[in-house]
Amino acid sequence: MGSIIRYYRTKLGIKQYELAGDVCSPAHLCKIENNPNEGNDETINLLLEKLGIDLEKELQKESNLKYTYEEFVNNIRFVNIDQAQRQFNTLKNNQVFIELMEFHNHYQIMLIPFYIITEQFKELEDQRNLCNKISKSFNKDESILFEMVKGLYYIHKSNYRKAKIILLDTFKKVNVANVPYRGDMDYALALCYYNLNEYERALNSTIFAYRYYQNEDNFQKIGYCLAVLADSYKNLNLKEEAEITYKKLIRTSEMLGNNKLLNKALYEYGLLQKNKVILEETLTLFDLSLEKNNCDVSIQLELILSKIDLMMKNNINKDKIQKYIQYIKKLSVQIEDRTYYFLALYYEYKIEKPSQVNHFIENKLIPFLEKSDCSSKLIIYYKELADHYESIDLKKSLYYLKKCMHKNNEYSNLAHII
Repeated sequence: MGSIIRYYRTKLGIKQYELAGDVCSPAHLCKIENNPNEGNDETINLLLEKLGIDLEKELQKESNLKYTYEEFVNNIRFVNIDQAQRQFNTLKNNQVFIELMEFHNHYQIMLIPFYIITEQFKELEDQRNLCNKISKSFNKDESILFEMVKGLYYIHKSNYRKAKIILLDTFKKVNVANVPYRGDMDYALALCYYNLNEYERALNSTIFAYRYYQNEDNFQKIGYCLAVLADSYKNLNLKEEAEITYKKLIRTSEMLGNNKLLNKALYEYGLLQKNKVILEETLTLFDLSLEKNNCDVSIQLELILSKIDLMMKNNINKDKIQKYIQYIKKLSVQIEDRTYYFLALYYEYKIEKPSQVNHFIENKLIPFLEKSDCSSKLIIYYKELADHYESIDLKKSLYYLKKCMHKNNEYSNLAHII
């Protein structure tokens, strides 16, 4: 209560000697305000009474804020973004009181993953700098949490080597059984291994995280783990395990309504299929997903583009592909989004004018994407031009390969970032 007394005394413009009066000495009041163990109940109550503070209301406010903060942390970990945002708004409106409470350092640390999942990147950098400044005031548990969060920060920055070093070092410093948010640590480490092409280690860490998330019914994170598992199996040429895991990912992402994961799972599962019947069934699942999301235009367009790409790679029904292309062009004009129009044109060139597709990529598509907010899509087109020029213009090939590598370091697979 000392912090509460100091807050209201300062707010009301009352000097320490004025409040102390006949209750206690100014020196004793100073100790009460700065040391939670100072002051007996009688003295505290008299000081609160002089300030006009309702003790029950203050205790209830503290209890409510503690509960809100606990829910805020859970919703960050369970990737419930809308709910986390609402709780953040409540906590932000009570920032003064948060600073008086025992969890204030924990709160400052947890704002870093919150800003990552809500894509508030300017706030993220400011918060990271703040936490670095106040890190000397962290207790042991807060320091461990901050190390883990720093690992997540560097994963967000695609600096997987640095993130891996931080996370492994954190594991060495503590009793592994008592690591807070152990599943999150394992999952973060799995992301590092996966993006550093250490797929066997990625599998092991992801399996630990997967079991942890199963025990706490963290279904969104289970879906993310399945994505890493499936991709790791695929990169280790374990086709059967990859297929089984992608099928699990399809079911899980449908249940969660996570359309980014579903789109990825359908596409990757389709690429693995050589059996025409199974491939046609997979393409049908794209249509079912479209029916479920007929109100979300961006999801519709992403699903159709993925389906077109899958059909193109397997030479399936070019007439139907043309219909999809025309549908995307028409819809993108209606919603005034030129990005999807250009991406549809790319596939149109591949079908109707294959000899001109690289000219279109280099002179139309890439310049447009570089100016737009969708520059993360550039990687595949840089790579396509690098491959095209490899045998005819090595200098140009290296130029686009460098751009591809730079962009690849800037962006990561959406299914692998939290």
